Amino acid sequence: MVAPDTFRGTTTAWIPRAIYQVVTNKPEQANQDLDSVYAWIEAQPNAAADPVGIVGFCYDGRTSLSYSLHNDQLAATVIFYGSPITDPQVLQSLPGPVLGTFGGADNSIPVEDVHAFEAALVQTGIPSEVTLYEGQPHAFGTASHNQLHP
Repeated sequence: MVAPDTFRGTTTAWIPRAIYQVVTNKPEQANQDLDSVYAWIEAQPNAAADPVGIVGFCYDGRTSLSYSLHNDQLAATVIFYGSPITDPQVLQSLPGPVLGTFGGADNSIPVEDVHAFEAALVQTGIPSEVTLYEGQPHAFGTASHNQLHP
């Protein structure tokens, strides 16, 4: 497992700065960084021969989806509450199956977008499983929300 830093070392605990980092980090830059990581993985003599997939949470959920649209060698994409792409014409180039997990009470990702994402994946024939956990907020599966809220 590799966890690349697509923010290139910048960190913050201040929410407004974190939001700024997300909205100003260009997808092209993240794709370049992930291309480097992918090439590094392939060059490792001890890397498993299994296909490579990508997983992301929140910003990285969207980044994992975007990178899968960029790199057709990926075997699978997993998105945990990342903003989905809902255009079937864009999604049809995904190279493998998709697993999406979203919260029904997520204030940053409308439920309608999750349903549109799922419908677009079905329309394109991309194998997928999209789960919407009713009543769950954004980031419900992370360390700060380490269990499903009742």
